[in-house]
Amino acid sequence: MKISAVQFPVDSALGFDRFLEKNLNYFQQAVQNKSQLCLFPELASLDLIDFKKQLASQWQSLQEQDLFQKYIQIFKNLSTENNISVLGSSFPVIENNQIYNVAPMIFPDGKVILQKKIFLTPGEVEWNWSHGHQLHKFDFMGLKTCILICHDSEFPQISESLSRENVDLLLVPSMTENHSGLERVRFCSQARAIEHHCYAVVTGTTGVQKKDYTGQACLLTPRNLHFADLPEQIGRYNEAQVVHFNLDLDLLKKSKALSDTIFPCRDQRERRLTL
Repeated sequence: MKISAVQFPVDSALGFDRFLEKNLNYFQQAVQNKSQLCLFPELASLDLIDFKKQLASQWQSLQEQDLFQKYIQIFKNLSTENNISVLGSSFPVIENNQIYNVAPMIFPDGKVILQKKIFLTPGEVEWNWSHGHQLHKFDFMGLKTCILICHDSEFPQISESLSRENVDLLLVPSMTENHSGLERVRFCSQARAIEHHCYAVVTGTTGVQKKDYTGQACLLTPRNLHFADLPEQIGRYNEAQVVHFNLDLDLLKKSKALSDTIFPCRDQRERRLTL
């Protein structure tokens, strides 16, 4: 499987047309690579926000202009035309007077899954956003998959809930403000890949212009002996680019089936301990 992960450079106060142009430029690189999935990072949509102005009214303006639905519809059409799935940028979405951080997973058959971020950062709490309650698990080309939006990758409760699912692929779109944040998401995603014996694909926004964000895409594996000889797959540090990853699905399936492989979640299911 080929997955293209976008290290998206966030500017500020762009109009929707310019924002969309940036998205389409990166999407076309994924199409040219013949990828099965194009993964955008969390809240690349902040391109549309002017942080020098009052924020709450701008969240409302995005909703009134229906920009999230326009974005989804454009990528639904492109997904179908090019036979490629898209995990689009998350947007702040207002439902019942509450604001959620929502990422759209769009499939070539027109299906759309909307994943709300479950655990909010202090900044999102300060913005008075609300947290989601459901983690969607879905089939992606035969792989049991779920989306962990940035901070969600860091929580044991989520990992525990996934331990019963035998997941194959974790998609981790992120937005981090500094190097320590980037490492925190990456290291926690690496732990999830080891625990669940799965692949994890991480990508983030970058601060090419404003230096407000730090991002770097990477492909993470279970790190056992079967994956030890694979070359590291990682993007250039904090640069705008599309990083193309190759996932060996046969290797993952074979490794999961072996009884002597390191597979913590399987072993936890089989050997429940009272500590």
